[in-house]
Amino acid sequence: MERNHRLVLGFLFFLITVTGYSQVIKPLSTSKIPGQIGCVSSDAYGFMYLTDQSGNIYKLDSVGKQFVLASPPRRGQITSIEASRNVNIFVFYSEYQVYYYYDRFLMQSQSLTFSNSTVGFARIATPSLDQNVWLVDDQDFSLKKYNSTYLSVDITTPLDLIIDPEVYDMNFMREYQNLLFINDANSGVLIFDNMGNYKTRIPVKGLKYISFSGEDLVYIKDGSLYLINIYTYKERKYTNDLFAGATAAVLTNKRLHVINKDTLFIYLFEEK
Repeated sequence: MERNHRLVLGFLFFLITVTGYSQVIKPLSTSKIPGQIGCVSSDAYGFMYLTDQSGNIYKLDSVGKQFVLASPPRRGQITSIEASRNVNIFVFYSEYQVYYYYDRFLMQSQSLTFSNSTVGFARIATPSLDQNVWLVDDQDFSLKKYNSTYLSVDITTPLDLIIDPEVYDMNFMREYQNLLFINDANSGVLIFDNMGNYKTRIPVKGLKYISFSGEDLVYIKDGSLYLINIYTYKERKYTNDLFAGATAAVLTNKRLHVINKDTLFIYLFEEK
């Protein structure tokens, strides 16, 4: 049964930026893939998953060595990949409105689609913790939780009271620790609870990708690495020439993975 949730506008908080932390950053390895890196994800074991503009998926180990390569079932750019659950790796094509689940060897399932009667056009999508799918529907400008078993929508949250429906660029979403994070490059990182209720926004604009490590949201902007606690919103900032030109960062098992165009840089990263 579809449930519509009334929106209460969340507050904009002020981040407490703390600099001066000491850290160890040691280069470990560098890996390149043919063409520009598109989407990025990691699993619980430290494997990285990268896509290119043609839809190929590269699985790399903790030192950047290619472990598996999967050719796409159809040519085209992958909109999102989510590997954090490791057993089922979620891959979504907005262009074709289809998604797949891959196993850890990158063997794919059959193509899955959304019901035309419940979903107009999914701009972005990500798996939910209960094996369903969160998506943003451009047709009615709403956040939806799609029930993949019954081909229905369990939750709908209108988004027009949160961001301007005429000016938005939502390019990434992920459910993490019972919260749903949606990155809108034009307004910041929107945070919802696991029932689709809007909570608040981290007002950081211009991001293409965010990741998570422990209780921290992680991203790179203007040559600096930021870690923001998702409960206290306390921010730690690290500026280093190694981050110049980088667009994405993933921190897992004391390995910092930094994306710059067609290259993955892996560093040992320890905070002191």
